[in-house]
Amino acid sequence: MRGRNKRIQVLMIGLRGTSLVRTMLFGSCVGSMLGIFMSLVTLPS
Repeated sequence: MRGRNKRIQVLMIGLRGTSLVRTMLFGSCVGSMLGIFMSLVTLPS
């Protein structure tokens, strides 16, 4: 029973870690895309 609880805790920590990494990656991707878009808009056509 105790081992099962420990496994669930580890699983939850792992899920939280992966979600954090995913949000960080998503944020960096969005940031770079916004930067490129803004540079394209501000460049004289």
